[in-house]
Amino acid sequence: MREPTQDRAQRLGLPGRLLLLGAQSQLPQQPAPAVECQRGHADGRQRPATSATRARTAPREKIRLALSFAIIVLAVYADGMVTRDLIDNITALVVRADLEGQPPEVHDDIVSWAEGERAEMAGQLRLARDEGGEDPLITLLGRARARMLAAERDLRLLLAYAREFAEPRPYRLEDLARAAGMSISGIRTAYDDDEVAEVTAVTGLAPRRAAL
Repeated sequence: MREPTQDRAQRLGLPGRLLLLGAQSQLPQQPAPAVECQRGHADGRQRPATSATRARTAPREKIRLALSFAIIVLAVYADGMVTRDLIDNITALVVRADLEGQPPEVHDDIVSWAEGERAEMAGQLRLARDEGGEDPLITLLGRARARMLAAERDLRLLLAYAREFAEPRPYRLEDLARAAGMSISGIRTAYDDDEVAEVTAVTGLAPRRAAL
């Protein structure tokens, strides 16, 4: 059984729907000449084209027009739609509604917040792309790296505080290693005098030697 046109268009996605639309639309055609002729007489005279000749010519003209329309549609799609889809996709990867462990009554609020954050981020990326020529994916990669570096800095400062400043005693190396996903030796070397000095500058506390 032949697949319905609407179902076929839905399966093909946006490019397929546009192509089907072009193939089914009434494209303007040049009016045929009042008299069509073809060669055939032995004396060189021409005789009017038959309906069979016109029937063979019409499909080729329709195919040519459909192909021209397809090329235009694909060019427009490649120029704009792909970029917009990319922005929607990468913002969906970066901003997601984390419902795990949350009570059902707040799920709608969390989803709404995530949708708003994605829409705002997508708008910023499109503005930067259109006005500054920035690549949206490269932009988000740079932001992700900045967050990673900030998280690593926070980790070093927290470990320095836990071992050099926490009262009444330093945190156990085993507990810190488990929480940070590091080895005990990694905890010992994760921070240095720079992090200790920064903790002192922020909190006003004096460091003490960490218990080994």
